[in-house]
Amino acid sequence: MLHHKDMMPQFARSGTYEVNWGHLATGLVLFSAGLAKKLLFADAFAPYVAAVFDAAGNDDVMLTIYEAWAAALAYTLQIYFDFSGYTDMALGLALMFNIKLPRNFDSPYKATSIIDFWRRWHITLSTFLRDYLYISLGGNRKGVLRRYTNLFATMLLGGMWHGAGWTFIVWGALHGLYLVVNHLWRTVLSGFRQSVVPRWLSGSLSWLLTFVAVVIAWVIFRAKDMPEAVKILQAMLGIAYHPITLQDVLHGHLLVVTELPGHELARLALVGLLWVLILPNSNRLQYFDKGRVRAVLQAFVMGGLLFLSVERFGRYSPFLYFQF
Repeated sequence: MLHHKDMMPQFARSGTYEVNWGHLATGLVLFSAGLAKKLLFADAFAPYVAAVFDAAGNDDVMLTIYEAWAAALAYTLQIYFDFSGYTDMALGLALMFNIKLPRNFDSPYKATSIIDFWRRWHITLSTFLRDYLYISLGGNRKGVLRRYTNLFATMLLGGMWHGAGWTFIVWGALHGLYLVVNHLWRTVLSGFRQSVVPRWLSGSLSWLLTFVAVVIAWVIFRAKDMPEAVKILQAMLGIAYHPITLQDVLHGHLLVVTELPGHELARLALVGLLWVLILPNSNRLQYFDKGRVRAVLQAFVMGGLLFLSVERFGRYSPFLYFQF
């Protein structure tokens, strides 16, 4: 989602139509990183996500706790790599033509609160919702109760923006509730000058709580209807699930509802989590014209990712966010 003020003035700027080799190199780096996110990660998660969610839609199938959490985590990573990969590719292509698009992601899964998450995830949409809905409804100018009502309404409408289904409405309402609780909690904590919990521990717990809350919301977002979402959430919480046997574990049959190997999903999820939690955000990637060793190393890594991505060409691979 792009505002004209971020785009149109650049066409009239001097130098826009000249070749900038630094922009061209950095754009290629961004494009390669985005293509790798899409083809090597997002598309790799897709079969596992589809298999478990489709199984959850079958009334005769019960999921194991592992299957439910595996599918939820797989979709959490799939939608990130798909959408951020698409964004990186767009940023890279635009930069090759000397057009700088606003960043849309800033390592959202590193967020330690839902407030922080929405400052990092789909930044252009968050900005649009803030400027054209939240502020238009009155923002925080008409008292605390009205502020929280406006915040909840904004996220509810943001959910409906993605689609007219109940899953999108509930997803938006859930994030609205998350934000209201987060703001209330910050208000409560503001009265305490010092925390009794060490900062590293409170930060880790805050990150874990935020990440789990986001994962739970993504289950509702991905499900085709609310009964399917409820079934997966029940299995995740251990309310209604199919017990996994020791034989299944020993033989690696961790995904009972599908023939796809569960141990491969575990490895893929581990690598995906390391990517989103440890590596710097792609908006910090650039071509290094200074420091020959670093430039060569980056070129080697990006060239390898580009080669692996090109090898996967030829299969149908739509972007998830094209449907919204």
